[in-house]
Parts: sequence; structure tokens; C-alpha cells
Amino acid sequence: LHNMIMKHATILLLLVCISLTFAHVVPEGPAARSFVVSGSQFLKDGQPFRIISGSVHYFRTIPEQWKDRLTMAKQLGLNAVQFYIPWNLHEPEKDQYTFEGVADVVEFIQLAQSLDLLVVLRPGPYACGEWEFGGFPYWLLREYPEIALRSADPHFLDRVDRWFSVLFPHLAPLVYSKGGPIIMMQVENEYGSYGNDKVYLGHLRGLMGKYVGDDAVVFHSTDGPSPQMLAGSYIGPEVYQTVDFGPGDNATANFEQQMHLQGPAPAMNSEYYTGWLTHWGDAHAANVSASMVSQSLLSLMSTMNASVNLYMFHGGTNYGFMNGANANGPSDYEITITSYDYNSPLTEAGDPNDKYAAIRDVISRFSPVSGPVPKPQPKGSYGTVSLGQSYDIYSCMKGLASSQVISPVTLTFEELSLGYGYVSYRTVLTSAQQGTLTIQDLHDRAYVYVNDVLQGILQRGFNNSLPSFNAASGSTLDILVENQGRINYGPYMHDPKGITEGVRVGNQFLANWTMHTLPLAHVNRNTNNFTTCHSTPQGITQPRPTFYRGELILSNQTFYDSFLDMRGWGKGAVWVNDFNLGRFWQLGPQFSLYVPGPILVQGRNSIVVLDLDVQHTTPSISFITSPLWR
Repeated sequence: LHNMIMKHATILLLLVCISLTFAHVVPEGPAARSFVVSGSQFLKDGQPFRIISGSVHYFRTIPEQWKDRLTMAKQLGLNAVQFYIPWNLHEPEKDQYTFEGVADVVEFIQLAQSLDLLVVLRPGPYACGEWEFGGFPYWLLREYPEIALRSADPHFLDRVDRWFSVLFPHLAPLVYSKGGPIIMMQVENEYGSYGNDKVYLGHLRGLMGKYVGDDAVVFHSTDGPSPQMLAGSYIGPEVYQTVDFGPGDNATANFEQQMHLQGPAPAMNSEYYTGWLTHWGDAHAANVSASMVSQSLLSLMSTMNASVNLYMFHGGTNYGFMNGANANGPSDYEITITSYDYNSPLTEAGDPNDKYAAIRDVISRFSPVSGPVPKPQPKGSYGTVSLGQSYDIYSCMKGLASSQVISPVTLTFEELSLGYGYVSYRTVLTSAQQGTLTIQDLHDRAYVYVNDVLQGILQRGFNNSLPSFNAASGSTLDILVENQGRINYGPYMHDPKGITEGVRVGNQFLANWTMHTLPLAHVNRNTNNFTTCHSTPQGITQPRPTFYRGELILSNQTFYDSFLDMRGWGKGAVWVNDFNLGRFWQLGPQFSLYVPGPILVQGRNSIVVLDLDVQHTTPSISFITSPLWR
């Protein structure tokens, strides 16, 4: 009996020791982690916390540079990063999803966590951000031409439900309470500047809670500081609301407006504008002084113990054809440039500038900042490359067109299942035509040719007709149309591309069209792309849309970032090793294209330039070490 008692006592003692051991360990594990709103402050693991965040868009930076950009954020003194998840990046075609390469958002979030950065997530479904169509996939307009975007339209909600059912299982394990870095999730984005559909907003909030848990993160909305905007995006007491404003604004008044509907809450500016966006044709790039940004930031952070997110900390680049556009009226159309430098503290190429140092000094007054200000990285001056091969785009249709469609009427990009790029429209005139040629509701830019001779260039927002059109019966009419970016903000986002309502001379619509779709996401992936082309004959001076090709030979093994000097070129796009750097345009104010070093290789580097506006007789292009602006 004595031995039995001693045995039970020993087991009991062991159990007590084990329970005490685990009682000590559990508070250090994920189960003890929490991030909540408590009155007028945030509590992180039960302790008061101020968010000092910056916006960094993974989709505007190649994956090889993600860690560098996030490290620079940490060195600035930030404790969090904020970013959108653009739906069109991850579901480029209906029911076809991707989370690899630049779309590997999980890898980006995990990289942030490895650097001790928290995440303020903006999963949409609407992003804005000067991104193509505000992040919506183009095929929404193909599948549902009358769809009411950003509303409780059943078609829209059905597609959002499907998208979130794919997206959120990737995100749910990464919320802070489960051991990840995500502390906040935004419901929609600045919805009050667009609508006030509370059924829609409530549906989104319910979806997010369903996938991550109602108490797993701080759900929030945000908007500009006007009563109308904040009322439009207000969801209810269960969703915290922040406010957006820039330097020079009255922080106290704006934070008071933030509290108007929700009552006492942490003061937070979700978009403190360190710079601004730039459109093609602007007199100069956006430029907000470092002193103004830093002084206003100091005032903001000294007001009500406010939290802040710098929009942008690092802007990056609108690679490919993914820039957005803005419109303040039905005939207005302003196109965002390729560079999304944004005049932010970290330049497009990832270099700290004077604004970085000034902001770092401000942050150091509220939170520890260690080490010196980082230095800019060296840049590569790789010389001038001759682009001796040239091919008319019309001779390359067989190799570059993704489809050919014959129709009695012109079709839009969406009807042709083309998201981005160009469409070639061709018809043979069955009778002589004389008068004003009009492209009715052109979206966006058109090059009009008769029998290979340029008749004129039409641009949305400026002109959509040629007043002195004259063509004989049997003439071939070619119209090359460029999608210059779907509208990403405001009431005119329903923005199908191409020739949306037809081509007419006088009042007579022209029929029987052959259309070729030219996505041009890649121009060298298929080695046959240019083998079917015809070289441009020598001596051609009449502008024709032409590809120019050459090679940069590199013997070194370290490849620095660089810039392409686009002065002397007209309008088009550039591919380096089949990577689409984006658009150039002599309209300015941007006159160079950023070349990230990781896309360069030892040996042969392919350079392809498409120029739609200017014909070149001895074309060449130069790699330089600094960007060029007007």
C-alpha cells in the first residue's frame, strides 16, 4: 500500500510539474498573441502600441527585390507595411488563379514577418492604387457587360465570393493571433468616395470574418476626411474606421472627423501622402518637399498619439500594361505614367533620398531607430545598344497575335477576351468613302491607316475623328487600337476598351471586320514570334508601328539597376529579356524606363522596342544611371 501511495504521489508530482511547465510556455506562443482596439489606443499583446507603417506594393516590385525594399522599410523605423492585393494579378482569367512569382503574396508576407514587420492588409476586392481597373479583372466586363461594380449586384458578389474563397485560405494562417504578422484587414477601399451600399460592405465584412475569424484581426475601413466619404464607408461599431490625408492638412480636425461616427478610437491616418501620382502630359512629376512631409508628419504623430501609414513608402513601377487612369467626367481621361516613384522616401529604384532621412529623423523621436541612413546602390551604365533589326507590326500578326476574329461589327477588347495590349481592326472598303471618319466612343488611342499610309492618330479625351477622310473602293482600312489603362477610381470605372460603338464615315457605319488581338505580355517567349515578320524596308520614313531589336552583351556577373534613355523615341513599350518594362511616351514628363538589375543576365540580353509614333532609320538605345524627367 505504501509503495502504491508513493507511486501515485510521484505521478501526481510529475503531472503538476508538466502543467506548470506548459503554463509558463503558453503565454509565449501564438495563443497569447492579440491585437485589438481598446478605447483610444491599440493594444498589442495587451500593451499600448502605435502603428508606424509604410505602403510597399509587392506587385510593383520584382520578387528578387522584395527583401531589399522591406529591409529599407525596417531601417526607416517602420514597424509595419501596408499593401493591396490586386484581384486581376491573381485571377487574370476567369477561374484561373496564380500565387507564384510576383503573385506570391504569402512569400511577401512571410518576408515581412522575418524582418519583424507587421502587416496592414488591403484585400479588396477593390484596390484603386492607380492600378489597372482598380485591381478588378478585365473579364468581369466580358462576362457581365452591365455589371454594377462595387455593389451588391448578385453577379459581382458571386465573383467576389469565389475569389475570396480562393484567396483567404492563403491569408488565414498569417493573421497575428495565429502567429502571423497580419494585424489589420481593410474592408473595401475608400468606399465613401464611390458609394454607400451597406449591404455590399456588410457582405464583405461577413466574408472576411468567415475565413479568418471575427476577432482574429482588427477589421477597418478608411476614407478621406469629408463627412460624406466617411459616412459612405462606415460599416458599424464592429469595424474600426481610419482617415486619409496629406501634409499641410489639419490633423486635429481630420482626426475629430474620424471619430465623429465611431466615437473614441485610435487616431490613424491610413494614407499619409509622401508624394503624389503623375499622369502623362503633366508639366512635371509630382514633387512634395521633404521638409513639408516631415514637418507635417511630426505634427500628425504629436496629435492624439496618432498612428500613421506612409503612402507611399516605396512606389515601384507599373510594369507591363498595368497602369491605371483617372477620369473626372465622361469625356475626361488621364493616364498614369509607368513610374510609380510617387516622390516617395524610397525611389523607384529602391534608393533612400532626402525625404527618407527627414522622415527617419521624425520617427526616431517616437520609436528607436538604429544605424546610419542607408546609402543608394550603384547603377549600371551599360552603354548604347544598336537596334538594327526592325519589323512592321502588321507583318508580325501570325507570330504575335493571340487570336483572329471575323465579325460584321467591331468588338471590344473584352468581347475578344483580351485584357491588355492592342487590337488590330481591318476592313476592306466596298465603296468609296469621303467625309469625316469617326471612331464612336474610342477607348483609348487609335492609329488609322489606308493602304499602309497613316491617315491620323486619334486619342480619347482629345479627338475621335478625321475630318478629311478619303479612300477609294477596295482600299484596306487598318486601325490599331491601344488600351492605355482602365480607369481605377471614381464613377467612370466601367471602362471597356477598343472600338466600343463602331467606325463610321459620316453617318454610315463600316462593316465586316477582321480583328487580331495583341496582348504583347511577351514578345520573345516563342522563338517563332519574329520569324514570320518581314524586315522593314530601308528608307521608310512614314510612321509605322514597328518593333526594333538588338542585344546587350554583358560579361560581368554583377548586374546593377539601370535606366533606359527614351528621348528621341515616340510612344510604345520596351522588353528586356522578354520582361515588359512598361510604356514610354514623348509626351512626358517621364523620359526613361527603370531596368531592375535582376532581369539582366551574363552574355546576351535581348532588347525589343515597339514604337508606334516615330520611324527610326538608325535606332539605338542607351543604358544610363539616373532617371530622366521634365
